[in-house]
Amino acid sequence: FCKEGEVIMEQYGEEKDRAVWAMHFGIVKAAIKQPKKTHTVTVKGHTKTGKPYSYDFKYADLADVDAAVMNAIRSTEEDGKPLISYMFDIDNGADGVSVQTIIVDTQTGFMLKTNKVWFRNANIGDAQGTAGLISYAKRYSLSAAFGIASEDDDDAQSLPQQGPEV
Repeated sequence: FCKEGEVIMEQYGEEKDRAVWAMHFGIVKAAIKQPKKTHTVTVKGHTKTGKPYSYDFKYADLADVDAAVMNAIRSTEEDGKPLISYMFDIDNGADGVSVQTIIVDTQTGFMLKTNKVWFRNANIGDAQGTAGLISYAKRYSLSAAFGIASEDDDDAQSLPQQGPEV
């Protein structure tokens, strides 16, 4: 459910072209091969009781996710022309960074803009840190738009402990 006035996804173009967009998107999405998770980061923290924990988290980076989508787009071309393309709408605001993926049907021009992915920017004044956050947001948005599992499922390990420890 959404709040009154809240926009879930924005669409641009003629309604009659939406079915062509959906068909082309479905063809490309079906051709996507999940990228290998070749990068690892170690997550460390403490439980409510103060006991330390640590686990390795595997993920596919933005280049891996982009390659998976672009390979699918190339493999589904008709007469050497892609069915769809995509781009990002990035907003680097004072409080945070937001990214939306815009998926465009190349034959009709119909576009769909995904929900915004927003992250607070703790790196204000640090260009490299902000660029890293933008890359993270792009990976997150692109993965969500095309149904790519770019991260290991951490089984909610990063959430605060709700019950007794086992």
